[in-house]
Amino acid sequence: SSMRIAINLVKDQLADGVISAGNTGALMAISKFVLGTLDGIDRPAIASFLPNSKGASCMLDLGANIDSTPENLYQFAIMGSCLYANQFSKDKPSVGLLNIGSEKIKGNETLKLAVDYLSNSNLNFYGNVEGDDIFHGKTDVVVCDGFAGNVSLKTAEGVAFMIKDFLKKEFSSSIRGKIASMLIYPELIKFKRKIYKKCAKRSFFRKINVIMGTGYQFRKR
Repeated sequence: SSMRIAINLVKDQLADGVISAGNTGALMAISKFVLGTLDGIDRPAIASFLPNSKGASCMLDLGANIDSTPENLYQFAIMGSCLYANQFSKDKPSVGLLNIGSEKIKGNETLKLAVDYLSNSNLNFYGNVEGDDIFHGKTDVVVCDGFAGNVSLKTAEGVAFMIKDFLKKEFSSSIRGKIASMLIYPELIKFKRKIYKKCAKRSFFRKINVIMGTGYQFRKR
């Protein structure tokens, strides 16, 4: 397949990376088989930057690993910290573990053990963060398993499109609304560009030198 050929080019050092809009599962499986992972990293993770009120947060995993061990989550935190530090030139970015509450006692046993791993590491571990903290920018990096990450991502996408549809309907429902939309249209465009600038429009398989384009990022409405 073209995906395998592209990944082989990276293996043969004829390319530095792969960009793909193909099937996520196939891309991950082929990449891991052909390229492997770094020592100490058991599984690759899908990471991307999500806009927040302070800039952007690196969130991972976004769907590559439905079930993750505490060790996997710790490794995701290391990879996310490296990615954020490289992208924004920031030493010791803060790391948060996505949970149902901020207290250490919250969550299942996997999350509780992951808190112990992260608390005793050299990472700048903030603690547990909740879903709304992602977009408040409470931490630079948000770590979770692929199930929670993918649900969070698609939920945010759905809310964004819902707000867009609501605004479109309200502005087109009356003459006053249409006039108002024309007046604020330049500001809406600036806002849209600002959001897209904050949010890198790609996802990464860390650490196998692969960049993927996910469906939600290319969907038009």
